[in-house]
Amino acid sequence: FATDISKLSRIVTLGEVFVTNKDAANKSKDVKAKPNSSDSTLVMEAVAKTYRYLDAAEIAEKRKAESEKAKSLKKGK
Repeated sequence: FATDISKLSRIVTLGEVFVTNKDAANKSKDVKAKPNSSDSTLVMEAVAKTYRYLDAAEIAEKRKAESEKAKSLKKGK
C-alpha cells in the first residue's frame, strides 16, 4: 500500500497508522485488544493527507486574485 502511495504524482503523508487483527478491529478501536487467532486478516487504518504543486496558470490566477483583493481593500480606506 505505502509503495503504491509513493508512486503518486503528489505529496502524500500517512499518519495515525494502526494495523490490527480484523476481529480486534471489529470489537474495539484499541490496538491493545487481544486478536482472535481464528482469523489472520489484518485491518489498517490511517489518515492520509495529499498535497500537490500548483501549475503556472494556477499560480498566476492566485496572484491575480490576491492583487485584486488588495486593490479593493485600498479603495475601501
